[in-house]
Amino acid sequence: EGRSLPASFVRKALILLSSVTSFMLISAVTGFFIRVAVHGSAVLMFPMAIAAGMMGSTSGRMSMNVLTRSFPWIGVHVEVLRRGGRRLWPLFRSHLSFLFIQSFAYLSCNLAWRFILYRKSSP
Repeated sequence: EGRSLPASFVRKALILLSSVTSFMLISAVTGFFIRVAVHGSAVLMFPMAIAAGMMGSTSGRMSMNVLTRSFPWIGVHVEVLRRGGRRLWPLFRSHLSFLFIQSFAYLSCNLAWRFILYRKSSP
């Protein structure tokens, strides 16, 4: 004894709706995470440029001025701190902490949704 045609159709429509919803949710969060990671990873270049400057590298490709102009969302803060004679490491630490927290939150949500949305992992 099988299911009736309308019941089978409703079941398949609900499965399709659940799949599309979970795909959209995971894609949106992944897109947000990648955007945050790309914008936030620019902060890694500033300590590398400072370290290169301390080692005596005078490469114009990775100077602080070039980085400040290339990444204005962090460069403005770096320039203000440099002009004021303040240390830059607290700014870098806070941005790196933010990246770590975002990565942890993304991976945690992804794992939780995998268990919630895809109840069984085998066919």
